[in-house]
This record gives sequence, structure tokens and C-alpha cells, in this order.
Amino acid sequence: MAPPHPRTLGRYELLVPLGKGGMAELFVARLTGVAGFSRLVAVKRILPHLADDADFVRMFLDEGRLAAGLTHPNLCQVLELGEDRGELFLAMEYLDGVSWDHLLAALPAAGDQTQRLRLVAGVLLDACAGLHGAHSARGADGAPAPIVHRDISPTNLFVTADGVCKVVDFGIAKLAHGERRTRTGIIKGKLPYMSPEQISAEPVDARSDVFSLSVVLWEALAEAPLFDRDTDYLVWEAVTTAPIPPLAPRGYPAQIDAVLAGGLARDREHRFRTAGAMAEALRRAVAPVGGPLAAAEIAAIVRDTCGDLLAARQRRIATAVSSTSPAPSPTTDPLAGPTQVDPPPGAALRARAVRIQRDADPTRLAPAPAPAPSRPARRTWIAAAAILLAGAAAVVALVANRPDRAAPPSAEPSGTGDVTPSTDDVTPSTDDVAAGTDDVVTGTDDVATGGDEAAGGAEATPPDPLVLASDQLAAARGSLTRTKELLTGLGIPGAGSIPPGLGGATATETGRYSIDAEPDATVFIDGQEVGTTPLVRRPLPPGPHRVRLVAPGGRERVLTIELRAGQDLRSGLIRW
Repeated sequence: MAPPHPRTLGRYELLVPLGKGGMAELFVARLTGVAGFSRLVAVKRILPHLADDADFVRMFLDEGRLAAGLTHPNLCQVLELGEDRGELFLAMEYLDGVSWDHLLAALPAAGDQTQRLRLVAGVLLDACAGLHGAHSARGADGAPAPIVHRDISPTNLFVTADGVCKVVDFGIAKLAHGERRTRTGIIKGKLPYMSPEQISAEPVDARSDVFSLSVVLWEALAEAPLFDRDTDYLVWEAVTTAPIPPLAPRGYPAQIDAVLAGGLARDREHRFRTAGAMAEALRRAVAPVGGPLAAAEIAAIVRDTCGDLLAARQRRIATAVSSTSPAPSPTTDPLAGPTQVDPPPGAALRARAVRIQRDADPTRLAPAPAPAPSRPARRTWIAAAAILLAGAAAVVALVANRPDRAAPPSAEPSGTGDVTPSTDDVTPSTDDVAAGTDDVVTGTDDVATGGDEAAGGAEATPPDPLVLASDQLAAARGSLTRTKELLTGLGIPGAGSIPPGLGGATATETGRYSIDAEPDATVFIDGQEVGTTPLVRRPLPPGPHRVRLVAPGGRERVLTIELRAGQDLRSGLIRW
């Protein structure tokens, strides 16, 4: 049994635990000083089992320094990057309010459209201002040091009780022209909000964040997802080629579609060059309907829709504060004696980490080494790296379930509450799923999964064919090499084949096998780990093969497939 969390961490007294995932715990904490000084902060404590990984620690420190250097009223402030008794932590600005996705979910589904437009504009204008501040950042020497966020999404925008929107979680940001800040070979962020260049592992600049924020704008007004699809491949296809439905037929001013055209242009040369330029266009577009809502008006909406949540949070914190005595002085030797804490059982922070295979180009992401089967813990932090400094705003909010998004199904499960989740915080179900139950898959070209009621009743549904439509082929054919390498990163380590329709290879004596799962799972074929879902057209020799899926929490599914020479066999989407 793991010991309880330490009562103090550095200068901070830990009051209320808000969540625990695969890489960190989040707390409401209190900083006290002389003459009764007291301030609430949020503290993210990195779990001790990650402290032994030198690469992770180096990345954490780099990202912490990066985030701490940003100061803007529309950016959540990192107050301290610290270490106490061998434990790393971040102290962050306390934010009282709700995440943007939570506020959107609390709004009436068929409310006043004009009021919704003005609300969305008011919130996203703040977000534009914060991003413009990051993109215009300067170093200590005064030289330009623009910082690209790279993970703009509704969960990383936070609306305070005062009606101010702050951009949170610069944990996977990077200097736009500086040292790469992420593990080589891994794209990090939420796929449906990535720009075309980011999802294709190309260099990014401020215009990538503009694209992501424009996706947020479209979804907030349309009340539907824009690029979310059932598989990573289909998300990539949508981001890079799918048409953008106009909003004018939904009753919004035509000027809004003009703003979206400037923000969602696939060619970044045709996109708004800065978040400030997007803000000006958005402000002009909503002027005829009364302009964006002011902070006081937004605050009133937050209180009306989320007042119970805010009040419950305040009561919980007040109870914790009143029940604790003044924090003892922090140790004078913050590095003395590491505190041993067991890794969290079961709970895991989930993020999509897409490995991209590249040619020998020093400016590109290098191939990611295959994880050693004997080191499962390292696979955990490789995935966890995609959510480094997750929730860097670390806003303090209680657990709250959010309603599901409209179809198509979101690839991003709902979080455990408004703690500025910059990642998908998933606690796997504890339902037992029988292991070792073989599902026999016949060698057909259609979706091929047998009945598997004994394995927990998971259903398999066929994914859309992994083939670009004819009207999308020209755009996709622009770089066959990049497409091939992207597909390699989407689950075919070392394969590098191109799906039919992109001019790829013809059938050979080997067969191809594809499978996906929700949530993602580790895939073993004939006892060898081959990657994580989605597994796309994995080359296999003809004959029978045993496929085993291992999901978070240890749940397993086992299938037996029979593959013919040249066959493209798909087992569809496995739902746990």
C-alpha cells in the first residue's frame, strides 16, 4: 500500500487532492508566510517512479522553465518549478472557474444563437490575446523567443469565475526556432485539433496554433466535432483533406465563415499569420450583432450555468483549510532523502503519441526506437510524455462528468473533472474480461471478427476503408514519402507501405492485418509486441496468427486470425 501523500511539498501545504494519473498528482495547496500571509495555489506533483528516468526529468525541467517564462493576463502563470526530497513539482496559479469544454456542455443545446456567438467571441478573443503573447515572447536578452503551444483544444482553455479566459498547459510547447522540446519521433497533442502541418510532423509556427483555435471556434458554434473520427488515420485524413462545412446555413453571419476560412486554411501561407490578426477579424465579424460579450457578462453566464460546481468547490477547499493547522516550515535540505511512493494502481493518463518514421534528415523527427518488452514502465512514460506538465494551469475544480459529444464519436474520453485536463484522463473500468478466449477469424476480406461474448461482450465494428477517395487523392499524393512514414507511425513499425489509392505497393505474398480498439490497447501478435492500436495494414506471413490486445487496467482480448497471401484483413474496432 502506498503511503499517503506528503503534507508539504517545498513551501506548499497540500490541502485537497484533485486527481492522480500515470505521471502526476494534482492538489489544491496553500502558501503561507509571515504576518498571516496565505495564498491558494495549485501544485502538480510528478510521481516518484518517473524521477529515475533521466530523459523524462530533463524534459520536465525544460518544459517547466519554458512555461514559467510566460507572463500574460490570458495565460495561466507557472509560479515555481521545484524539487523537494527528490520529488519534482510545479506550483501554478490558482484558477477558479471551469474549462471551456465544461462551460460549453453546460449551455442550453438550443439557446439564443446570437448570444452564443457573442459568448464564444468574448472567450476566444481572450485566447487569441494569450496566444499572441506567447508567440511574441522574448528571452531574457530581449531577443524574440516565440513559443508555440501545440495543444490548443477546449480542455486547455479555462474560463474563470471573473469571465476571463486563460490559455493553460504549455507543457508540450516549444520555442518556434529553438531546440526541440519533445521526445524524438513523437507528435504530441490532440489529433482532431492539430494543424495539417503538425499532424504530418512538419515544422510548426504560430499559424499552427491559429488553426487549432479555429477548430475550437467552429466546434463551439456548430455544437459538433469538426475532425474527430473513429481512428487516428481517419482523423489525419479529415484534418488534411475533409471539406469545412460553412456555418452560414446554420444561421451565423457570413463574416464568421470568412474568419474560419482565414484560420482553417490547409496551406499555412493563406492562414492568419498571427493570433492577433485572427482576433481583429473575429471582432469585426461579431460587431454587427452587438460585439463580443464583456468579462462581466461572461462571468454571469459562468455563475448561472456552473454555480453549483463553483460553490461545492469552495466548500471543499474551505473545509480543508479550516481543518489543517499552519504548515510546518519546509525542510532546509530539499534534496535530502527521496520519498518513496508507489506508482498509481490502474489509473493512467491517456494521450495519443504518434510515432513518425523519418529519413536521415537532422531537421526531422528521428525514428522512435521500439520499446523493449522487458521494460513496460518505459512505455508508460513514453506515452505520458505526450501530456508533460498536463494541466499546466492546474486549475482547481471538482470531479464533474461531462455529456458525450455529438457524433461522430469523440476519440477523447471525458475527464474526471475540471482540473484543466490537457490530456485524456482515463480510469479504466474494473470489469473483468476473460483472458485467453480465442476468437476464430476466417480469412475473408471483409471485417473479420468472431463472436466473443465470453471475452466480455465487446463489439467489433468495421472501420472505413483506409483508402483516400478520388477527390482527395491529389492532395494526399503531394508527398507519398511523408504519407508512407505517417502510416508507419500510426501503428506499423518498420512497414512503411501506402494504402491502395495512394499509388502504394501491390499485393505481395505477405498479407496485411489491421485492428483498432477503444480505448487504445497494446497489440501482441504471436507473442511479440508490435505496437498500439490503431494497427494499420501490418505485414504478416500467410497462415494462422494469435492476436492479443491488452488495454489499460490489464484487460485482454485474444483473437485467432487466418491470413491468406496478399489478403488485407481487418478486425474492425474492438470496444471494451
